[in-house]
Amino acid sequence: MAYPIFLTITALLMLPAFWFVFVPLMPALPYLFLVSIIFGFFDGFTHVTASNYWILGAVVVLSILVDYFSGILGARYGGASRQALIAGLFGLFVGTLLAPPLGGLVGLFIAVLLAELAAGVSERRALRAAAGAIVGSIIGVAANVFLAALFFVLFLLFAAF
Repeated sequence: MAYPIFLTITALLMLPAFWFVFVPLMPALPYLFLVSIIFGFFDGFTHVTASNYWILGAVVVLSILVDYFSGILGARYGGASRQALIAGLFGLFVGTLLAPPLGGLVGLFIAVLLAELAAGVSERRALRAAAGAIVGSIIGVAANVFLAALFFVLFLLFAAF
């Protein structure tokens, strides 16, 4: 198969990641990395080198950290307690499993809110912490959109030159 066609097919296979990025805890960048590794196997790792994969891997690790901690950091900024942060992680995970794609955000919000209310915090403060979690998650999604675009562009540059 001609290399430009092969690269185009690989790029097209990467496009679903730009949908995955909007779903909390969906492995958008690990998916991109997997597609790039498959490309490397078929290409014999001649165009995208090991050092290129280290760079791409660093982008993936950063994305995973952003994905898991943006909502929690937002909740913390909103004044959430440690117990509410732990509940928020649980709610994010359960919500994503039960009602993708937006269930994670709903689960995060409800878990932080209920944990704060159970701790005897005022409704206003509990809502502020839960809203902070949502704002943090939205900022995390925006950061992951940027990181997915960065990965995609870097991969194409590495593969083309």
